[in-house]
Amino acid sequence: MSGLYPRLHNAWKLANPLSSGAKVQSEVNAYWKENKTNPAEVEKTILKLKERSLRKQPTITSALANLPIKKVDEASSNLLENECNTISHATSQPVIDNNPVPEDADVQTGQHRVAPTQEKILEIITSNSAKIVALQQIKNTGLATSDQLDTLKSLKVITVNQQEKLDQLKRHAQSSQKSRDGKKNKIDCLMEKHPELMDELSTLIPKPIGRPSLEAEQPLLLKTIVDIICPHASAEARRRSELLRSCVTLNDLHNELKNEGYNLSRSGLYLRLFPKNSTTIEGRRHVTTVPVRLIRPENNERKNNPDGHFASATVKYVKDLASLFGSGCVFVCSQDDKARIPLGLPAANKQAPILMHLSYKVKLPDHDWVVASKHKLIPSVFAALSIDDKLKTITYSGPTYVAIRSGKHDKSTAESHGKDFRRLMELENYANFVKSPGANTMKPIVCILSDGGPDENPRYPKVLTQAAHNFKLFDLDCIIVATNAAGLSAFNPVERRMASLSRDLSGLILPHDHFGTHLDDQCRTNDINLEKKNFQKAGEILSEVWSENKIDGYDVFAEYISPADGTEEGSKVLPLSEEWKCIHVRQSHYFLQIVKCDNRNCCKDWRSNYPLIIKNRFLPPPLLFHKSENGIRLCEPTCTMDHAHSFQDLPTRLILTSLEPSCPKFRILPFDAYCPPQIQYLEERVCPTCNISLATKTAKAAHKKVHGRKK
Repeated sequence: MSGLYPRLHNAWKLANPLSSGAKVQSEVNAYWKENKTNPAEVEKTILKLKERSLRKQPTITSALANLPIKKVDEASSNLLENECNTISHATSQPVIDNNPVPEDADVQTGQHRVAPTQEKILEIITSNSAKIVALQQIKNTGLATSDQLDTLKSLKVITVNQQEKLDQLKRHAQSSQKSRDGKKNKIDCLMEKHPELMDELSTLIPKPIGRPSLEAEQPLLLKTIVDIICPHASAEARRRSELLRSCVTLNDLHNELKNEGYNLSRSGLYLRLFPKNSTTIEGRRHVTTVPVRLIRPENNERKNNPDGHFASATVKYVKDLASLFGSGCVFVCSQDDKARIPLGLPAANKQAPILMHLSYKVKLPDHDWVVASKHKLIPSVFAALSIDDKLKTITYSGPTYVAIRSGKHDKSTAESHGKDFRRLMELENYANFVKSPGANTMKPIVCILSDGGPDENPRYPKVLTQAAHNFKLFDLDCIIVATNAAGLSAFNPVERRMASLSRDLSGLILPHDHFGTHLDDQCRTNDINLEKKNFQKAGEILSEVWSENKIDGYDVFAEYISPADGTEEGSKVLPLSEEWKCIHVRQSHYFLQIVKCDNRNCCKDWRSNYPLIIKNRFLPPPLLFHKSENGIRLCEPTCTMDHAHSFQDLPTRLILTSLEPSCPKFRILPFDAYCPPQIQYLEERVCPTCNISLATKTAKAAHKKVHGRKK
């Protein structure tokens, strides 16, 4: 609000040249007292006053041309000519405003209603004001004739009368608008009380001028666009913005909206997406948009991963399973490690708005290398995903948990991720997502979407051990871990949280020597205890920054995990026997399933009706189908993937069990049978005795011992 009152006073004074300074001051003070807490209303009033004062005014010379001027002496004539030329020159100069009104002020204040009578009276007042100014200055020189004085007096009377008439018209317009608003409010109340009369009452409300926007006629349009894009979109490449990178073309999106019943043109749809450049004339037309941007063709295409479609089908299995059983039975979580954050350096190498006080000096280090070896923090991010039971889909919203560890004294492993997963049961903001309704137990079905790193990939034995430990500890019916193929980690839902977390790091430098330096002149540690304290302090500062954030309306909880907390009491992870894995585990290249058995001496009772839906307890392998004029048929495993072939969703796959192929080599179809690069390894990973498919040759060698002991 700084400078708002002087701008109001100047605008008021320019718009009322006939009023005295005391009167202007009194009117401005009265208006300011009522509206000083509403800056938007004051800006609106300033705009109106400037519009009134900056209208085209007649010059002083033209005003004097219409006045009856008697003959005067030569000195008076020269003086009058010089005075008029000076005034005319002054009024012809451009007006310089030190506080310009924003260009979009008319957009913010709404449409301007045309008032012809008021405009006509305002023109008369403006013209008379210019004449009065000229005559008043001639009067001040003492050279005015009696006719000029009479004209000046009559002009003032006419101007005052016209001003009163203009004020009366404005008051009448305001009262009429107030009456119309009151009538509309009464009609709205009647519509709420009597919905059956809505059609008849709506005819009493005058229709707005012009064509209504598409959002007014189709209020769910923008939400539907996002719902269509989300399942087919990835996070931004560098995780620095919250835009969705759409893999759907504009034509596909337009056709899908038509199928949903929305009526808009292709160009109208494009104007509701983010523009390529918002500073251009075309970019300014994108007013009401959704956070979706079309990807332009680039010459940086990487070689496609042949596993991509198969791995995506397994991830879709997880989403279909979650939407099938619903939010009351399934907990879905996405996890990944964020890039390590250095100490003593800017935490994020990006530009973002930073609020700071001008009296502070911003000091940055004059180098860009790490302070010492491994002086970084490791954030592990767990994103809970909510399930929309109405739309029968998984959304990308939910609470976020970040476990921060020292990059020198700790590390990110399958064991640390398992410990973080067990920590979720203790968090209040995760309770509605993790625990069963009305109980203090975890939901019976858990689905985890992870990255393909060695500490998260479902085919590795340590990941299996931790998943099995959580399976037993929380008495789960089923736990599934799925991952995408290499190069497709941007489709992991947790990646969409990374942009918000990175934005909070802009301008943040985590101290590495809060309690004093622990390094010598050669940047080697000379005090290990002090070093751990400094790391802990830096981690606590980072956790405070992130814990103040909210992502999509859900809380973020971050905490520093001390290296001393590496062991958990009462939850020791025990190794798994091959017999137990043979019954409860099915492990493949991108998919891990751990399911209860029907032996009550081994597992407790089922907590859900999972075995009634999934007949053989384990999800069936994805199959490639082709739709033709003869119906749907099964493709060969070596068939090339194109637009005519597709992996079906889980419900369809459960229905099409009769179309499963017959494999002469295997009695049971391996889960990776339709994963092209893995076909050549199937024989060396499938047990010839029980036909169970295993993830690696090492796992197969360990599995064979089961049959050796049985003999």
